[in-house]
Amino acid sequence: MVRVGMENGNTGMNLSRFSALLSGIQNSAWAETLAKVWQIGSKVLGGMASEGVYEVMDYESTLEIHDDQGTRATFRKTKMVRYLQNNVIAF
Repeated sequence: MVRVGMENGNTGMNLSRFSALLSGIQNSAWAETLAKVWQIGSKVLGGMASEGVYEVMDYESTLEIHDDQGTRATFRKTKMVRYLQNNVIAF
């Protein structure tokens, strides 16, 4: 439980100051800077795992059916990828 200004009866005044302070921070460049730092920090700590190891530049796939029943088929795919991280040995 958080008590703000309860001891001297001016809760409304302290809450309005707190609200004004939050509003000022929220509308300032500090908020944008902190958000950007948080975003960069989470990427660094996460090893950029959310972005993946590679980006697919081109993708092509074909399905070749060899008999009328469709029991024999060949699926081929090719990808052109661009690695987003260094030292990737497999994907």
